[in-house]
Amino acid sequence: MGFFSWTCAKTNLPIVASAAWRDHPFSKVVLLADEGRTVIKGTYDGYGRIAVQEATGDRSLISGGVASLTKNRLTGRIGRGEAKLVLLDRYDPSEGFHAIGRSMNDIAQGHAYTKDFLDRCAAVGSFASVEGYELACYRELPVEYAARLSSGEAKGFGRLKDRVAVEILSERARRFNAHSATPLVVGKKPFSLWMVLVPLPSGTGFSIRGRDYRSERTTDDLAVLDLRDGKVSKDELRKCAAQVVDASPCTLVSRVQIVRDGETLGVVRGYSSQIAEGIVSVVDASGDTHFFWDDGDALAFLGMERDEAWRLNGAKMTPTYNETMPMVVLELPSPGATPTMR
Repeated sequence: MGFFSWTCAKTNLPIVASAAWRDHPFSKVVLLADEGRTVIKGTYDGYGRIAVQEATGDRSLISGGVASLTKNRLTGRIGRGEAKLVLLDRYDPSEGFHAIGRSMNDIAQGHAYTKDFLDRCAAVGSFASVEGYELACYRELPVEYAARLSSGEAKGFGRLKDRVAVEILSERARRFNAHSATPLVVGKKPFSLWMVLVPLPSGTGFSIRGRDYRSERTTDDLAVLDLRDGKVSKDELRKCAAQVVDASPCTLVSRVQIVRDGETLGVVRGYSSQIAEGIVSVVDASGDTHFFWDDGDALAFLGMERDEAWRLNGAKMTPTYNETMPMVVLELPSPGATPTMR
């Protein structure tokens, strides 16, 4: 089992794994159970165990100086709000058990942070909502801005970013003269779109930047999204999408001819840009162009079994090729057999 963790029930800050972040103050915790009658203080290791330093209440939870959250079925109680984890330096025994919030699953699993991120979390002191923390953890908003967002405001920002992403991908599809742009719908996350919305100092909107998903680095501003009374118009979305696409042209990175029984089903072209990897156009046997943001969707569109398409997605569909290099040919066998490439 790998690392797993929760957020602090009081501050929504992450509880980090001491096995990954030795002696970090965010690994020092207080476990509250039995409506606060059981209090266990110690260091969380990231694997469901607390090295106990002090305890009151139900000591049957402790064995060999360790409180196991898994063996004592405390993980489920934490999930239901019947037990809570609070950072040790934020714990106030005068606060009642029901006066603080809940510990939620930490999306970074107690370890997948940068030092800069944890330093900034420590500097802000708390997040108003766990949804705001998650936006900061996913690097979709600066820590300092996300820390102020209520749950509703954070969810509203997520919906806004989805709308921006869908409009950018739809504009990209229009540039490809595509006949279809499925599945570009709000609610299906375009994970291949690497962008960040940076709040403007005026508070009237956001600048749109591309970012390297392997690091914290971002591009210069690609466009500015203006809000009116906290809302964005369809015309403003389209204008920004056009500016982003103009500023982040696509580069062809793969070109694969899909063949079954000697018949060409289509040609799949994979592209990359400053804000996207894995966006795909498909020219079918009739010459019509279709647009997808996922290799697997493109292959399934051409008749591959879904599991076959996903096995090839990323593994064989994204070698570096360009129009001057030989076309890669993907031979599709009968359903269930293994595709071959040449």
